[in-house]
Amino acid sequence: MSTIPDAGFGVFATRTIKPWAYICKYGGKIVRDTSEEDLAKIIGEADAVYYSPMYNTGVIGSKTTYGPMINDPRDESKENCRIEYFKNKFRVIALETEIEPDEELFLTYGEDYWRRFDKDS
Repeated sequence: MSTIPDAGFGVFATRTIKPWAYICKYGGKIVRDTSEEDLAKIIGEADAVYYSPMYNTGVIGSKTTYGPMINDPRDESKENCRIEYFKNKFRVIALETEIEPDEELFLTYGEDYWRRFDKDS
């Protein structure tokens, strides 16, 4: 489980990740406007799924596309990876510090993302 309360499972390093190293793709099949039940039927062999009931959208990932499951710590000092656009694809890379085994991966979603959820924004 994530080290962030109520944030789901989280994504954790299984090995040491060197600074600026490639971690994974950031992507997957996006499924919109479907129920959780229908999404469950679509999943099939997927290894990971992110579903947002608020936006009725799911991202179906695999062992190499778990990037969308990385949590935002809402504290930039804890961010240890980021998304970058490289050769027409999005990918997740480590930042300047080494990530240790069993350390949770965090990336910042950005203020625009959180405005959707924050009632005071």
